[in-house]
Amino acid sequence: MKTKTLRSGRIGLIMAFILLHLTTNAQTLLWSDEFNGNQLDESLWTYAIGDGCDQAICGWGNQELQTYTDNNTSIENGRLVITARRENVNGKEFTSARLFTKDKVSVKYGRVEASIKLPDMNNGLWPAFWMLGDGNRWPFTGEIDIMEAGFNATSTNTNIIAKANVFWRAEDAGVTGNLQYGNEDAFKYDAIAEAGKQLNDDFFVYRIDWTPTQLTAYVLETDSNGNPIESSAYEVFSFGNETTFESEFFSGDNFYILLNMAVGGWLPFSAAENTPANVSALPNYGSEARMLIDYVRVYEINGYGEVTLGNVEEELLSADGFGIFSDQITTANQLNFGVDAEIFLWEDPAGPSIQLDSVASPFGNQAFEVTFPANQYGGMTFNSSDILNINNYTNGSLRFKMKTSSQEPFNISIESNNGSSGVPFNRGEEKYGLIRDGQWHDVAIPLELLVTNFRGVQAPFTIGNIENNNPSVASTFLIDEIYYSSQPVSGFEKYLPPLGNYGLYAFSPVADELTLDTEGDLYVWEQTLIEGPSETYIGQEALSYVNNNRGWFGLGFTAEQIHDMSAFENGNLRFAMKTSSNETLNLSINIGLAVGTIVFEAGNDPYGFERDGQWHELSIPISDFEGLNVSGVKTLFSINGSGNISDLALADIYFEYIEEVDEELASIIVSPANSTINVGETRQFSAQGFDQNGNPVDVEFQWTATGGIIDSNGKFTGSTAGEFTIMAMSNGVTGEATVIVNPVFSGINIPGRVEAENFNTNGYYDTSTGNYGGAFRVSEDVDIELTGDIDGAYNIGWTEPGEWLEYDIFSNASNYDIDLRVASNVGGGVMRVEIGGVDVTGPVSVPYTGGWQSYQTISIENVEIGEGNHKMRVYFIAAGINLNYVSFIENISSPSECIQDNINGDYSVEISEDQSNPTLTFKPSKAGVGNPVSILYYGIDPNGTYPGYGVTPNEPFQINASQGQVIYFYYTYSVPEGGERNSSGSRHSFVVGSCGWNLRMVNKESNNISLSVDEFQVFPNPVENRLNISLKNDQFNSIEILDSSGRVIRELTTDHKKVELDLSGLPQGIYILKIHGEGTPIVRKIFKK
Repeated sequence: MKTKTLRSGRIGLIMAFILLHLTTNAQTLLWSDEFNGNQLDESLWTYAIGDGCDQAICGWGNQELQTYTDNNTSIENGRLVITARRENVNGKEFTSARLFTKDKVSVKYGRVEASIKLPDMNNGLWPAFWMLGDGNRWPFTGEIDIMEAGFNATSTNTNIIAKANVFWRAEDAGVTGNLQYGNEDAFKYDAIAEAGKQLNDDFFVYRIDWTPTQLTAYVLETDSNGNPIESSAYEVFSFGNETTFESEFFSGDNFYILLNMAVGGWLPFSAAENTPANVSALPNYGSEARMLIDYVRVYEINGYGEVTLGNVEEELLSADGFGIFSDQITTANQLNFGVDAEIFLWEDPAGPSIQLDSVASPFGNQAFEVTFPANQYGGMTFNSSDILNINNYTNGSLRFKMKTSSQEPFNISIESNNGSSGVPFNRGEEKYGLIRDGQWHDVAIPLELLVTNFRGVQAPFTIGNIENNNPSVASTFLIDEIYYSSQPVSGFEKYLPPLGNYGLYAFSPVADELTLDTEGDLYVWEQTLIEGPSETYIGQEALSYVNNNRGWFGLGFTAEQIHDMSAFENGNLRFAMKTSSNETLNLSINIGLAVGTIVFEAGNDPYGFERDGQWHELSIPISDFEGLNVSGVKTLFSINGSGNISDLALADIYFEYIEEVDEELASIIVSPANSTINVGETRQFSAQGFDQNGNPVDVEFQWTATGGIIDSNGKFTGSTAGEFTIMAMSNGVTGEATVIVNPVFSGINIPGRVEAENFNTNGYYDTSTGNYGGAFRVSEDVDIELTGDIDGAYNIGWTEPGEWLEYDIFSNASNYDIDLRVASNVGGGVMRVEIGGVDVTGPVSVPYTGGWQSYQTISIENVEIGEGNHKMRVYFIAAGINLNYVSFIENISSPSECIQDNINGDYSVEISEDQSNPTLTFKPSKAGVGNPVSILYYGIDPNGTYPGYGVTPNEPFQINASQGQVIYFYYTYSVPEGGERNSSGSRHSFVVGSCGWNLRMVNKESNNISLSVDEFQVFPNPVENRLNISLKNDQFNSIEILDSSGRVIRELTTDHKKVELDLSGLPQGIYILKIHGEGTPIVRKIFKK
C-alpha cells in the first residue's frame, strides 16, 4: 500500500474540505472522519472480530464478555453508532464492535479528539476511545487511553465518570512488565461536578494534546452545533516527558486509533462480579446500548502533528553501523539504555539468580560480566522499545567482543516480530572467532543466521543457555562492543548445491552429495545411540542403531558450511526408515533456532509410516517443515527423541529437486461450506484459491448467489427463505457453498407446551360477546380466567359447541404424545385437536374432574407430526370444558454414545462407552477445522500439562485409560481462517465406562442448584444443538424446558438415565431445564448458542 503523510504546514490539498467552525483556539486540521456516508469507511477503519482467543488474548486481555462482530455498527444521521447487544453469538452472550485504524491511519503528535455520546452504562458497559503504538509491541510501544468509562467501582452511577490513562514500559513500576502512570483517582472527570449532566445526556469531546515534551488530556462540553466549548475544557492530566523515557515520549512512535464498547471485564466488575447476569445495562435477550461518535479529528498543535495514511514502516536504519552496546566503534545509530532500550534478565524464579555486573573494559567505559548459574535455563536480552528496521544489514553481521574460559554451552540470538533465531555454541565449541582461553576475542556472526524479519527486530541481542542443554557448572562471559555491521563475515560463504537431487546418504541418483568427514559428518549426539544389527536396503548397507541407555537419543547430518537450499523449496526430503519402537521421533532440518520439525508419534505417524519393523519409503515436502529458513541450513537432517529407542534404521536419504512451475488457479474452497441462518440475518463467507499442487494462491473473487443478497466481500444477507448456492469465481474457476435461510417464525415451538390463552390474534371463534373471565386478553371475546391449576397462569372457560382457538406452531418431525390439561364440573364435554386441517386426536371426551379448577391430564399417544410451520386448532364439540394447555411430548431414545460440543462451536467430540481404553473422535463443525493440525492432549490431572497426540478428524483415537478413571482432555487445532486454536481453557472430562456420569466442561461454573455434580450432569453448557443429560442414581420420568419467562416450551417423557435433546430449533437465549424423577425435581439454567 502506498503511504501518504500529512504534516503541519502541508495542508493545501485538503483545505478544500475543511469547512468547520473553529474556535478562538483554532488549530490546523490534518485529518478527520465526519461519518457523513451511508456506511463505515473501511479504507480508514478495520473491524476486530471475535473474542481475542485467536490472538491468544481471550477476553481481549481484559476478561471481556462479548464477541466483536462487523454487524454491530451503523452510520445514522452523520454519526457512527457502535451497538452492544445481548445475543448469543459464537458462545458469547453479548456482541459489540471494536474499530481500529492500524495500517490505514496513524498519528504522531498533535491534537486527537472525538465527540462522543455514551450510553447508559449502569452496569457492565466499558466504552473507550484510545490509541496504541503502531509497532504493536505493548507496553514498549505504548498506549494512550483518551477516554474510558464504565467504572462501576468508583461510583454508584457509572454515567458520571470518565477517565484517561497512559501506559509505557518502565522498570520497578509496581505492575510487572509495564507502568501505569498515576492512578485512577487522579485521572478522572466527574461529569456531574464539572458539567452538571451525565455522560449519556449529551455529546462530550475527549481530547489529548501531544508533543515531544508534553501530554495533556481534556474533556469538553459541546454547543448546540456539536462543537467543543473551549471554556469548558477540564484538564484530566498533564505531564512532561521527564516522567517517561527520560528524554523521549514513547520514542516518537506512530499511534493508531481505536473505538470500542466492551461488555463486562475487570474495569466494570470485580472478578467475582464479572458474569453475564450482572450486566444490568443489557438486562434481556435483545437489549441494546448505543455509543454515538459524531467525529474523530486530528489537528496540528504548537507546530507538531503528523498523520500517515497507509502502512507505517519503521524508519530504515543507516547501513553505517548500529550500536547495541558500544563505546569504541562509531555507528550511525545506537540504542540508548534508559531511553529506548533496557536489559532484561530471564531466569527460573525458583533458582539462583543470574549475576550481571559492570566491569572495566579495555575498549571503553565498561563491559558486562554475566554469570549463568549451573543447571538452570536463563539468559540476558537487550530489548528495544522501538521496532528496528535493519533491512540494510541482510548480508551483514553481528559483531561483539567476548572473553571467557567457560566450556559450557550457550546461545546467541535475535528476536524479531515473527520469531527468534539463534546460533548455538555447544560445549567447548569455538567458531565465528570465539576462543575460550580467557582472553578477549572478536566474534562475528552472519545476521542471516539470527534474524527472521529484518524489518521488525525487537530484541537485537540475547545471550542465554541452550534449551535442554543447560550448563553443568556456573559459566561467566564478559561482553563488550556489541553492534551490527553491514559488512559480511570474512570467509563466510554458503554452499549452493547444483540443480538436481542432493544426497546425504543416498543410493538413488543425485547431482551432488554431502561428502562425510570433509564437507560434513553424521553425528550421534552425546553417545545416545550405538551401532545396531546389520541392515540393508535395496541391497546396500543401511544405517542401523540401538539405544545406549541414556534416556534420550539423537543423530544428525551436519555440514561444515552453511547450505543454501532455496532451490529445494518446492522439493521433498526423501528417505527410507524402519523401526518397531514406539518412541516419538522428531525429524528436523535447521540452523540455530530456525528449525522445521516433523513429529512421528506411535499410532499417529504421518506420511504412511508404520512401526512394523519393515522398510517404508517417505517423501516429505520441504514446505511442511514450518519455520525453516531454507536459505541457510547447517543441520540437513536430524532425528531425536526421549526414551530408549529399541531400533532405528535409515537409508537412501536425499533432497529431491523439483523444478518450479508457474502456479495456476485450480480450485476454490468457500467457507463455511454449509450454513443455516434466518431471514434477515447475514453470514460472512470467505474463499481461498489453490493451485494445481494444492498450495494456496492469492486471487480476487467475484461473489454471486442464487438467492438473497451478497456483496463484493462475500457478505450474504438472507432476504428470502430457501436453500441457495454461494459462488466465488476467479479466472473461470468457481467454488461453491450452500446456505439455508429459514423463515422467521414467531409462533410456538414443539415439542413444548401451548398455553390455551396464547392463541393467535383474531385466531378464535366465540359465540358470546366479551371476556366472561375478565383476565389477560380482556378486549377479546375469548373467556379467560386465572387458573387454579398447579401450573400455568390462565385457562380458557365457558366453552360452547362450535367454538375454536387457533395457534401458529413450529414442530420437529417426530412422534408425539399430546396431553390435554382439562377440568370440568359437569362432564360430557368433547373436543378435538387439528394440525394443518387434519384431526390428530379424534373426539376426546372430558369427564367430570371434581370441579372447574380440578384438572386432569388426558393423553393421546403416538401422533406423527411433520417438520415445519403449522396451524393448530382446538375445537370444542360439546360444552363444559376448561382448558389450561395442550402439551406435545416427543418420544425419544437414549443415545449410544456421548457427545460434547466445544464451547466456541468449532468441533464436537464423540466418546465411546468402552469399559477401558475408550476412543475419542474429533468432529469438526465445518470444513478446514483440524486440517492440517489436530492434536489431542489428555491426562488425569484437571489442571495438568499433558502429552500431545496427533489425531485425524472424524476418526476414533484410542486412549489408554481404565474403568472409573476421570479423564481430562483438550485439543489444539488449525482453523480455515489461518492459525490455530486451543481449548485448554475449557477442558472436557468424562468417566471411563460411564461417559455421561461426570461429563462436563472443566473450570466452568456449575448451574446445578439441586444435586451434586456426581448425581446429575448436563453438557455441553452453553449448548449449540445437542444437549446431553445424565442422572446417576435415578431415572427420569419427564423433562420440561422453560423459557426465561417461565413458559414451558417443550416437554417429553423418558425412562432412561441418559437423554439427548435436539435444541437446534430453539432461538438463542437462556432456558430453564426442569427434570422430574423419583426425587425432588432438578432445575438447571442452560444457555442456547
